[in-house]
Amino acid sequence: RGAEKTFRQAIDVDHNFAEAHGGLATTLALQARIDEAHGAIRIANRLDPANFGARFASTVILKIHGKSELATKQLAALLEQAPVPGSPSLIEHLRAFGAKQMQKSPPGRTGTPDAFPR
Repeated sequence: RGAEKTFRQAIDVDHNFAEAHGGLATTLALQARIDEAHGAIRIANRLDPANFGARFASTVILKIHGKSELATKQLAALLEQAPVPGSPSLIEHLRAFGAKQMQKSPPGRTGTPDAFPR
């Protein structure tokens, strides 16, 4: 709900910022407020059909409706896209971030469940 409040504040500042509407759609979808999420998705898509937030919210809604396979495919396609033409894909950014986090892990922790003390 805190994220919802923040995205609503962002929309108040700039009503034409598609990602704020998309982020709001995601927070609403994660709260299973599907009709409200669809409204925010429509606004975000009118402002920028390629915005990340609305597309991510759509995958959450698909999952809620039991369409897990389609949601997974759409999320994979979304993560394979580059945020800016010529830059690494979102999944590559996530992999790089994960690798940096692994380097910060204490010795003996490899990130696998078996590596963590019980």
